[in-house]
Amino acid sequence: MEKDQKKNMVFKHFSDKGLVIRYIIAGSIGAFVNLVSMYILTGVLQIWYVSSATLAFIVSLLVTFFIQKMWTFGDTLFQTKHAMRQAFFYTLSSVSFLVLNIVILYVLVEFFHLWYLFAQFISLGSVALGSFLFNKTVTFPTVK
Repeated sequence: MEKDQKKNMVFKHFSDKGLVIRYIIAGSIGAFVNLVSMYILTGVLQIWYVSSATLAFIVSLLVTFFIQKMWTFGDTLFQTKHAMRQAFFYTLSSVSFLVLNIVILYVLVEFFHLWYLFAQFISLGSVALGSFLFNKTVTFPTVK
């Protein structure tokens, strides 16, 4: 395959600017929920930052699944089989990106001595691209 064809295959997923903007807004809401949850768990409740990141992930996962499904990708179909398939793939991708998130977070805090919330912000941003591509092509492939 030619270089231009490969490049176009990736960029075509970003051609719907409204979708990309909705994804960014929904992701920002999820990131805000994640960061606030993590701050409360670590800063207030004194839970280890890695455990806090995991718990904050679960909270933000629930919030973002419904925002991404209904608002970003315009899928309001809640038939059990359809919604469970989407929830499975959304969770699968999210867990995969959680592992990557935790690795990046740990490296930034332990080796680069960054503040845990700043490190989490960087980590969340770095996995957002892969998450968008997976969710657009696998989890919610039929965009309105």
